[in-house]
Amino acid sequence: MEFVLVFITGFIAAITPGPDILFITRNTLQYGFKEGLYSLFGIFSGCTIFALLVYFGLTKILSGDAFQMTLSIIGGVYLIYLAISLLKSKNNINLTKHITKSNNCYLKGLFINLSNPKVILFFAVIVTPFIDKNLGLNLISLMLGNLLAFFSALILSIYFRRFLTNDLFNKIDKICAIVFSIFGASLLYSAICMLDNTLLLE
Repeated sequence: MEFVLVFITGFIAAITPGPDILFITRNTLQYGFKEGLYSLFGIFSGCTIFALLVYFGLTKILSGDAFQMTLSIIGGVYLIYLAISLLKSKNNINLTKHITKSNNCYLKGLFINLSNPKVILFFAVIVTPFIDKNLGLNLISLMLGNLLAFFSALILSIYFRRFLTNDLFNKIDKICAIVFSIFGASLLYSAICMLDNTLLLE
C-alpha cells in the first residue's frame, strides 16, 4: 500500500502544470514524438539525479538557503528567458518534415529540471520524511509515478497534435510563455525573500 501511495504522489506531483510538463507537451506538439521523448528524458534525468541525492543522503546540503537562492535566481532567469523567446517566435508545426532538435530538447529539459529549487524541496522536504522506510523501493515507485505522468503528457500531445494549426500553436506558445514567466518570477521572488531573511539574521 505504501508503494502505491508513493507512486500516486509522484504521478500527481509530475502531472501538475509546471515548467517540466509544459516543456514536454510544447516540444511534442511542435516537433513530434522523438523530440518530445528527448524532452521527457531530459526532465526525467534531472528527477533521477535528485532521487539519487536523496538515496545517498545529500539533500540537506542542497536544501540550504544559499544553494536554494542560487538555484532560484538561475531557474528564474532561465524561465523568463524561455518566455521571452516564445513571445518573440513565430513557430510553424510541420507534420510531414522531420526536424532534428533532439540534443537541444534533452539538454534544455535537463537544465529546466535541475535549476528548479522546488523540485529539490519536493524531494528533500516532502518526499524524504514520507518514504524514510524502504527508501530505495519507494524512490523507484516515486520515479515510476513521475515517468507515467510525463509519458501520459507525451501521448496526449501526440494525439492532439493532429488537430493543431499554426495559429493555434502560436497561441499555445504564448500561454506557455505566460506560465514560464509566472514560475520564473516566483523563483526570483523566492530568492529575494531568502536574501532579505539572510540580511535580517545578520
